[in-house]
Amino acid sequence: MFIYESVDKPDKTVSLRCAITRLRNPLIGNVSISDADKLKIEKAFELRSELTHFEFNHSHEHIELKFAEIFGFMIFFYRSQLALQTADFIDEAQHNNVIQLVNTRKELLERAKEYIAERDDIIWTCPECSENTFLVSEQQCCFCHRKEQIFDCPTCGAENFEHDLIDISDAFDWAWDEGRTSVQSFGMEVVCCPECVSEAREKIDDIRRSQYDEDMAMEEYHFQKGK
Repeated sequence: MFIYESVDKPDKTVSLRCAITRLRNPLIGNVSISDADKLKIEKAFELRSELTHFEFNHSHEHIELKFAEIFGFMIFFYRSQLALQTADFIDEAQHNNVIQLVNTRKELLERAKEYIAERDDIIWTCPECSENTFLVSEQQCCFCHRKEQIFDCPTCGAENFEHDLIDISDAFDWAWDEGRTSVQSFGMEVVCCPECVSEAREKIDDIRRSQYDEDMAMEEYHFQKGK
């Protein structure tokens, strides 16, 4: 019954993330799934969704390596949690193919780390493959070859992945008049890094209150002057 969003209305099954949460819950599934394995499962699901919706732009090699990664997790998950042996769900020939892919992935990762060791560069964890192989200067992972631009946060100046920057324009004052749009941004940029979101929003609120107080004081001044 825990495969449904609501046990009282068994008409819609849970999402992948909800399923993992329930499996890890000691009071429900009590299944040991590390944060690293959770991330691998979610990445595999994202690839599946891209394939389903024809938004697929990964190389054949990348898919093979991603398959090897998730299948390596599955083999030991089935053994430890379902008491299944490898032969119960995959034949020997297919298993040997997977082993070759796993070995290929291992070799490529070792080569990527050797490449990194020869360079004086800032290294980040790649959001695609979760390996510490993303070269900031090249804005690319030297293992899975994911490319992503790096931007400075307009508020604090810290470097961030583009996808990590957060849009705070909903805190601006927007106005629409006869089909035209105007916006009061209070001197703030549209995006900032996650660490600066709260500070940026508070700053906007402070400026808004200050402007309001100034407007009220000015109105009072003209009112008194006009008496």
